[in-house]
Amino acid sequence: MSVYLDYQAAKPVDIRVISEMTIYLNQKFANPSS
Repeated sequence: MSVYLDYQAAKPVDIRVISEMTIYLNQKFANPSS
């Protein structure tokens, strides 16, 4: 198993995060400034 440790400021998003956030990005969006 290899580990890549040179992501600096960004890295690929974990698939678990994507699946939890999808509903908020597609269906339950809002304007936080309003």
